[in-house]
Amino acid sequence: MIYLTDKIVVVILTIYFLIGWQRGFFKAIIGPIAFIVGTLISAVYYFETKNLIIAVIIGIIAPLVLGVIFSILFRPPPKDKDDNSSPTISFVNRAAGGLICAAWSGGMAILCIILVTLIPSNFKPLASIKKDISSSQTYRIVNKLSGHRLKKTVLDIDMFNNLVKSEKVQEDMQKSEAYKNLMDDPSVKSILNDAKTLESIQKKDIKSLIGNPKILAIMNNPDLIGKLMQFQKEIIEKNSAESSKQLNKM
Repeated sequence: MIYLTDKIVVVILTIYFLIGWQRGFFKAIIGPIAFIVGTLISAVYYFETKNLIIAVIIGIIAPLVLGVIFSILFRPPPKDKDDNSSPTISFVNRAAGGLICAAWSGGMAILCIILVTLIPSNFKPLASIKKDISSSQTYRIVNKLSGHRLKKTVLDIDMFNNLVKSEKVQEDMQKSEAYKNLMDDPSVKSILNDAKTLESIQKKDIKSLIGNPKILAIMNNPDLIGKLMQFQKEIIEKNSAESSKQLNKM
């Protein structure tokens, strides 16, 4: 049986191979290079300034700007006015361009597939999509290439999601040192004491939260991010043993 996921992947690979075939090697490689360089610039900026919001904006805009710059730099020299011939691209050049575009788009498609499979199974809006992906040949190939780690990671996330909902686990979390350090942080206290921010969180009002200065303060606070990471690490360490036991029973 051919699943929708496999059909979409084949269509994406075919379309981008043809696009790369038309562009040739040098034009096809501009996009990946611009993305990689833009991402590196964004990462360096974040490590230097710890400003997550600006770093994300740079990560989005930089590849687009670099793509335009590289396109101008690698533009072929202008032809003579009397030369009406179209530029010739060799078979090898076209094939290389097609393979690069197909590989790049395929990599992005696979990344999206992996991200969807990592969403907890109880998220109903994507349940049918996740089921189709998990049953597809594409998923089987990716899982096999990963040494079957992808499937195990998905099971771990689902198991962990169920574990943290139990009252016992929640009680243990609240007794942890990392939880106490997190709750004692001034930025967290300011949010917990702000009824309007709490209401936005409960309503999952993303638009309001993105512009909330208290939420932005968290994103730009490396000490608090460190506490969050430590709390997450402590939760995983405490529940990994129980998760492994339940997985072995399956």
